[in-house]
Amino acid sequence: MTFFKAVFYFIILILPTQFLSASTQVDILYSSDADIAGFQFDVDNVELIGASGGDAEANGFMVSSGNNTVLGFSLTGSVIPAGSGVLITLEVEGQGTCISNLILAEQVGGSLDAEVVACLNINYTAPAPGCTNQ
Repeated sequence: MTFFKAVFYFIILILPTQFLSASTQVDILYSSDADIAGFQFDVDNVELIGASGGDAEANGFMVSSGNNTVLGFSLTGSVIPAGSGVLITLEVEGQGTCISNLILAEQVGGSLDAEVVACLNINYTAPAPGCTNQ
């Protein structure tokens, strides 16, 4: 009888929460005029479950996520070549995913002055040579 009682409680109390808290995948897109050697950003409005895939994984980046922050870099000096695509795919619970506090690094250790557009798109346009107007 105890076994059936345990199964009953599992079906009634635990199983429905698995369906109520279903996670979704959200792609973070990028467009960059320069190679990307590393990135970090916060994930807002949702609970971050994990981060993987995209061009970060394809280029051998180590990706870490926790406390709604994502960090990606290469231990071998690999970069994500200039261009555009899916940087990383986030697994989140909730709706309204938005990234903030973005840091993009170039290969020599400097930062790229990138912006977040429409919550999920990272854009970096290299300044025109000789232009000092900010």
